Amino acid sequence: MKCEMVTQEDVFHSMESAEKIGRKAYDELITNLRADLLMAQRALNETSQSVVITIGGVDGAGKGEVIQILNEWLDPRGLDTHSFWDMAANATDRPYQWRYWQSLPSRGRIAIWFGGMYTDPIDKYVHEKRGTEWVSEISKDIRFFENMVLKDGTIQVKIWMHLTKGAQHRRLKDLYENPQEHWRAMSDDWKHHDLYEQFSEAAEQLILFTRSREA
Repeated sequence: MKCEMVTQEDVFHSMESAEKIGRKAYDELITNLRADLLMAQRALNETSQSVVITIGGVDGAGKGEVIQILNEWLDPRGLDTHSFWDMAANATDRPYQWRYWQSLPSRGRIAIWFGGMYTDPIDKYVHEKRGTEWVSEISKDIRFFENMVLKDGTIQVKIWMHLTKGAQHRRLKDLYENPQEHWRAMSDDWKHHDLYEQFSEAAEQLILFTRSREA
């Protein structure tokens, strides 16, 4: 089956054109959001459901900071955080989705997935020159997994943190020139910046192919 490039919606353009808010409004929203999240977590603990929050995005967008904030705001007794950058030795000879099954939260708990099931396909699309047809096929596997755990009672929240290429360059430059933050602007971040268009294309395709009302 031939798969054409998806062009019906420019996902990142809509993000870039989103309305911005001022600092005062932001501070007010944060105060309420923090309380609401904690109340929602406590309510979740009384149900038979669980939650997976997948956080992905471009390098330098602040993914790590957001995960750190969530760990500070939420009750750590009901929260687990997992990263999937490197595949463990005992996972290489197992099905692709095995490590995600192992990281699903139990009833009443929340799991934060750093990168989740999206990082590896995006990297392969860029570095191994995988095509759109391959993205379509891997997206079917991701959708199947997400639908299956959803039916089993796991709510999924997927967050993509976006920066324009110019904003990413400024962010990495600021980190690099700050002696205390210099270590955060790693060489791979700059290499990925040079491949910004390819990474954005891969991410947009994956988001479009896997989006649904439920996840």
